[in-house]
Amino acid sequence: MVHSFIRGSVCFAIAALLLVPLQRGASAQTGNIEAGKKEGKVIVYGSVVPQAMKGLNEAFERKYGIKVEYWRGDSTKVAERARTEWRAGKPGFDVVEANRGVQLIMKEEGLFQKYSPPSAEKFPAKFKEKDALITPWRVLPISILYNTELVKPNDVPKSLD
Repeated sequence: MVHSFIRGSVCFAIAALLLVPLQRGASAQTGNIEAGKKEGKVIVYGSVVPQAMKGLNEAFERKYGIKVEYWRGDSTKVAERARTEWRAGKPGFDVVEANRGVQLIMKEEGLFQKYSPPSAEKFPAKFKEKDALITPWRVLPISILYNTELVKPNDVPKSLD
């Protein structure tokens, strides 16, 4: 099951690593692979644990011959670091991966440029941004869990409200 999930995620590997290209920084962000190879690496700030990103990073490196340097923090730390560097005019990142809440804050500040990878066509329309400033690559389910010994079937919540 885990292996099929990882294999299924590989189709979004490029979208994940080129998730949110920025307005300034690496020339590879515009899709120029040769310029990216000349730079020698793509720097990704993200909130996903490195173990989960390993397969995506390796697939990108195999396909494009460009090394991925991944820095991880929780979403707040990712946003703080990216925004601080952006405001100073010295962004040290090429790609930002974070939860939607902090992405919207960074989008509002102007950190992102339009990018819609070919793999985005496969993603459900209801999860896509119309302006293509934020490209989704995963959907995380939210569910209600409860202790069946403490909560009676008639008392189980029917929604998150």
